[in-house]
Amino acid sequence: MLAYRIKTVFHTCLAVASLFVLPIVTAAIDTDLMTMERIGDKARRLKEAAMMDLLTSAEAEFNAAPDQEAKFAIVYRRLGETDEIGGIKYARNNLLSLAIRAGNPRMVENFLSAVPDMNSESLFVWGYRQIYNIAHVVLDPIAYRHDTVALSTRLVIVDLVARKGADFNWKHPYMDVDIYENPPLSAGEPRGCHSQHINDLRARALLWGADPCLKGSSFGGLETDKNVYALALDQFNARMGEAFRPHPHTLKVMGEIAEERERAHRDLLEAA
Repeated sequence: MLAYRIKTVFHTCLAVASLFVLPIVTAAIDTDLMTMERIGDKARRLKEAAMMDLLTSAEAEFNAAPDQEAKFAIVYRRLGETDEIGGIKYARNNLLSLAIRAGNPRMVENFLSAVPDMNSESLFVWGYRQIYNIAHVVLDPIAYRHDTVALSTRLVIVDLVARKGADFNWKHPYMDVDIYENPPLSAGEPRGCHSQHINDLRARALLWGADPCLKGSSFGGLETDKNVYALALDQFNARMGEAFRPHPHTLKVMGEIAEERERAHRDLLEAA
């Protein structure tokens, strides 16, 4: 009986204590998370400011360069390097990829004026466990979980590099160098950290000829992802004057979605 009473008193005291201690612990955890978030946000702002300072200085040098060859040498200037991968050190960024990541269309367009070949190896950078061309970069532009650049700005940049001839179906052919071999449409998905605009960016790439059936070593393609095709159709209708060149499969599925929408509209009118 005594043991039972002691046990009952102990559980009562524990329950009462939890009413006071648990909120304090929870508040402490919440405060710690908020502090970490503020530190992360501050670090992001500092990094973005440093990025823009570097780009502004480089653009002034670019504008003062005497000829196109000198300008291109500035555009593909390496900003950081990987360790040796397959005996080669790859750039982590160049000035063009950095301007894309920063979300500055004016600067991107300026740098593109000196680029003779959008798919030149000179512009390759090391992405997530694989080599990226510029098409990879525009679809996977972020260094943080949340993309702070507006979707409309991101789409403008996709259009800029697409008009210049960026290959949205390119995959590096040397598997002894790459850990992954994914096309640009993978858009950061294999690492589980991508722009919140990922499907809108993919939709724009589809309009510029990306093959939705193209798969990679850790990417299953978009052949059956009807939501992305629907977004592509909406973007197409919003930009009727643009010289898009969709892949045949994309055109086929967009046409089917357009017919479904038309039938649904007719049914709605008949039911009214």
